[in-house]
Amino acid sequence: MSSPSTSTRRLLILACAATKRHDPGLIPAYIRYDGPIWRTLRATDPDGTRARVAFLSAHYGFRDAATPIADYDARLGA
Repeated sequence: MSSPSTSTRRLLILACAATKRHDPGLIPAYIRYDGPIWRTLRATDPDGTRARVAFLSAHYGFRDAATPIADYDARLGA
């Protein structure tokens, strides 16, 4: 595991996921997105110390993965 000073220099950028938790209201994106990569992220870095994580979403754009988001269905396209 990396030290906190090392983790602040790592940025992991993930795509949003079509698979989402359908909990009502706003929940952090890293919990809302439930595809395989997001599940792996939660399993390998449950306390969020190894890297800062951001996501790119058709609906929300580029945001920090801790950003609370609602359930939505949108696709990136032309």
